[in-house]
This record gives sequence, structure tokens and C-alpha cells, in this order.
Amino acid sequence: MTDSPTSRKVRPSRVYRVEITRYPEGSLEPGWRPECWRIPDPNPLLVPSGLRKLRGIRLRRALARETFRWPRSRLFLSSEGAWFRAWRLNCYGAKTRVAQSNPVTWPENGNQP
Repeated sequence: MTDSPTSRKVRPSRVYRVEITRYPEGSLEPGWRPECWRIPDPNPLLVPSGLRKLRGIRLRRALARETFRWPRSRLFLSSEGAWFRAWRLNCYGAKTRVAQSNPVTWPENGNQP
């Protein structure tokens, strides 16, 4: 007997959100950096596009001037991703909470609503 798409038990989809409930003191001021934050690795694939033309020591100096920013995107499609981001933000001194949405419903047969 083969499984048809309609006979399988489908786990409901959810969206997860990381909420910062408290920022560390002074962290919203310009120039603040968490103690555990380090200068990003000068991996050419991870360097911002405006800095890709720089090489060697010039690149490291440019990256050292990069300022720390709290992440804007805090929505995740997996609980693991949300919990990892929450853990990372907690390492930076923030207090966080992970919220889970109600199950997401999708239109039948992939049709648009």
C-alpha cells in the first residue's frame, strides 16, 4: 500500500519569534559591543559586499570598524533556529523569550486564497 499525499499525517507548521525582553545596559548606544563579540572573520564569502575589494590588513581594519547591531530578523521556521538565536542574544547580555505561533493553515492543493 502506498501513501497518498492526503493519507499522511502532516505535522502542523508553525512560525517562531524571538523577542528581546531586556537589552543590556548601554547596548542601544552607538559604539557598544558585547564582551564576547569579536571582529568578523575576513572570509571573502562572508564579507559585506562594500568591503570585498579590500585585502589583508586593510580588510581587517575595515572589519574592526564594523559596529555591532542587534539583529532585525527574529522570525524562524524552526524551533531550533529560534532557540539558537535566543541563546546567541543571551550570550550578548540580552534577555529573550521564544514565542510559537498557532498552527499555520495552507490553502488546499496549493491554490492561492
